[in-house]
Amino acid sequence: MTIRVFSSRYRSLVYEKGQSFGITNKIRKRAWKILEDYCQHDDEWTETNNHYWVSTFDRVYKDIQKQTGDDQLITKKRYSRHSEELKDYFHESYPGRVFDVIEFFIDRLSGDYALKIQSELNFMLRDEQSHWILVEGRFYKLDAQWIETDVFCPVEEKLKATVFEGVLSEFRKSREKLAAGDYKEAVTNASHSIESLLASITGKKDSELNKYIDSLFLNGFCDELPDAPRKAIKSTLNNVAILRHKFGGHGQGKDHFDCPESVAKFAVRMMGVTSLFLIEWYLHNQTTPNTL
Repeated sequence: MTIRVFSSRYRSLVYEKGQSFGITNKIRKRAWKILEDYCQHDDEWTETNNHYWVSTFDRVYKDIQKQTGDDQLITKKRYSRHSEELKDYFHESYPGRVFDVIEFFIDRLSGDYALKIQSELNFMLRDEQSHWILVEGRFYKLDAQWIETDVFCPVEEKLKATVFEGVLSEFRKSREKLAAGDYKEAVTNASHSIESLLASITGKKDSELNKYIDSLFLNGFCDELPDAPRKAIKSTLNNVAILRHKFGGHGQGKDHFDCPESVAKFAVRMMGVTSLFLIEWYLHNQTTPNTL
């Protein structure tokens, strides 16, 4: 498969001395069990009409071979099956290689099946208090350094390079408020930034966030996805606005309380991820603002 897996995307970090991935032996064992549950077997036929089975593990083994250029993944002993060698490779190699196997595996699955295994793996990672998350079959680390590299920098570059440059000031204002310790305003500005971006995409002004989102979905947003994932994405797009309502002030009712730093960080980072998702969708579909 022609995908850029983890160790290709983050080549400089995979072997960096002192780089902590936090992938314990227990996480490896639990992850492999999940892969086994989702492993599929397909019928294949040779040119001489001989029948044989090919598993998802067999296909991933060949993907790893192509990526590494190695005939064997482990040379210290001989294996009768590719799945057995891949299992040892999964449990003994660098953490980045573990991520490669999982990303190749998910890429080999069909849409709904891929979503299910990703959900199960993410549940396991949360249960093990890991800082890693799978998004669209790719691993991302939930910390400031990686979010800065993978989310905020790409968003700023794309905002400056597209017709959404006007949204950039609000995007930056939210981050500045967070850095200054003004957590309520950081949450409020994060929501405003998303609203401004959606207003530019939909061409609607002076509207509410939920109306922007409704307009987006009525005009083909994520139509290629099944109904359940589309509903999940629609709900996710509302999250920053909900946080603003609850922590930004007017949604607190009579009980006024301070917005915690952790909530403000969550809102600002959610703003970044959501903005990147919307901008990349816009660029992929080559949509012109004010045409929805």
